[in-house]
Amino acid sequence: MNNKTKKILLIIFGISLSAAALYYAFRDADFNFIKRQILDCDLRFAAALVLCVLASWLMRAVRWKIITWVNLPFIDIIKFSFAGAVLNLLLPVRLGEVGRAYLYTRRTETSMSNTLGSIFIERVFDGVSIVFYFSMLTFVFFSSEMKNLFKDNPKSLVAVYIISALFVVLLAGIFCGIFLKEHMLVWSGRLCRLLPVKLGSRLDYMAQNILHSFDVLRKKRNIFGIFFSGMAIFFFEAMILHFTMRSLHGSLPLGYSIIIMVLIGFSVTLPSAPGGLGIVEAAVTMVLPLIGSSITHDFARSYVLLYRIGYTPIILIIGFISIATFGVKFSELIKSH
Repeated sequence: MNNKTKKILLIIFGISLSAAALYYAFRDADFNFIKRQILDCDLRFAAALVLCVLASWLMRAVRWKIITWVNLPFIDIIKFSFAGAVLNLLLPVRLGEVGRAYLYTRRTETSMSNTLGSIFIERVFDGVSIVFYFSMLTFVFFSSEMKNLFKDNPKSLVAVYIISALFVVLLAGIFCGIFLKEHMLVWSGRLCRLLPVKLGSRLDYMAQNILHSFDVLRKKRNIFGIFFSGMAIFFFEAMILHFTMRSLHGSLPLGYSIIIMVLIGFSVTLPSAPGGLGIVEAAVTMVLPLIGSSITHDFARSYVLLYRIGYTPIILIIGFISIATFGVKFSELIKSH
């Protein structure tokens, strides 16, 4: 099975999964209620929602600037970030990351492998940030409501322990990538030699580029910069969810916003239709009513649709403007995948 066939099958699987999730999320929806809720939203909080979207992506640009450490104007890094964001909204299974890497390599003449390695570092620290927030919620507790949530749902603690263990694994992986790079290169080479030649050489080349990407983390200043920018990113993501609820004249404590943010963060990593369509909707409409007894499934549907309305247009507008400034046709970006 060649790569093109595998990619097509993955796309088909992702779209099928999204379709099933979308049906689950809206199978018995009262669309008149949802329409009324959205039209009656508080525009002040909706504006705050949009500002948090912009702040989140600006912090993503700051983090990628630290990771790539290239002599480019910061405005270009911002444009790369928004271009990747709009491509992720329009392409399935997060193929927008490849488009962002393609634009970056055209501008900087950096290899595609090294650029994808820097994006891999981003995803690792996304995982660290998400799991860190979730672990902090578990062991520190932002409010008494958080205690009641875990008290009323003791099985959820199993998920907490699993996610906390994942946090430890991620930190161990980062430690190995920074301080044991040479040993990791040797081990990956030995493992790849056990595989078929073509596959093994490709994986070994990929592993080398990823491990070399960890060189940026050898400086403490870079580690702290990447970590704290990641914390800021997901703080703003949580505030987006908080202001979405306030726009609907509801109340969602910041701790619960972080829970929803963690849920969305994990759900969009699944193979899906463009923008995680369906997966996010199903996850939020399933979990949000568990947080508050007054939250109905239709209110949760209104919530996730308003989240989409506040998040998507600004990304599309700035993303397409960013792509246009690079002088690259959208069809060329599609072919780069």
